[in-house]
Amino acid sequence: MENAFLRWWGCGAFDVMLDDVNFAFDPYLFGHNLEEIQPVYDYIFISHEHFDHCHPKTLRKLCQDERFKKLCQSGLREPSASSQRRIRRRCLRSRFAHY
Repeated sequence: MENAFLRWWGCGAFDVMLDDVNFAFDPYLFGHNLEEIQPVYDYIFISHEHFDHCHPKTLRKLCQDERFKKLCQSGLREPSASSQRRIRRRCLRSRFAHY
């Protein structure tokens, strides 16, 4: 691995860029930050469904690029079917994985 970058966005949000693979964790942006962000993420991880960790407007923006592969919810238990549907609706594509 030649390049590794970690950037804190504030609150619990940050991104990691490892060579050509980009990850976003609990993305939450608003105002000009949301307007200016480019959807360059391969994977987006959501720790839980609070608005500042699973923000619908931010997810819609970040999930629209062709390089986007999966929206992942982490946690200790299997998410309920209704939880999975809510997260799918928050993203333009319904790619979901649980880790």
